[in-house]
Amino acid sequence: ISVTSYVGVLGGSAYESDPGNKISWTTGVPVLMTPADDSTTNVSTVTVSGYSDPSVTVKIYLNDAYQTSTTATSAGAFSVNLTSLSDGNYTLEATQTVSGTESARTDIDVVL
Repeated sequence: ISVTSYVGVLGGSAYESDPGNKISWTTGVPVLMTPADDSTTNVSTVTVSGYSDPSVTVKIYLNDAYQTSTTATSAGAFSVNLTSLSDGNYTLEATQTVSGTESARTDIDVVL
């Protein structure tokens, strides 16, 4: 039997097989769509939304502190509301967990 090595992408996560039939995964990072990076808003409730791998857990952090998590839809969309935020500069971050492996954080900056 001959097995060909190949590389592909499933959602935002890359995978690679080798001739020994081992598959290794590299967990991609979720993409934050809103709020826009470096944006300014005057509301105390911020909707954080974006895309990840389908049906995975997405964790949201605010200035390095865990806030909440949600499960992405089968299309990979996610959305959460962060409420009662005070005026200030914030870094919003998100990770996704695929097959038990949490991704690196992706981030955006926002000013309230």
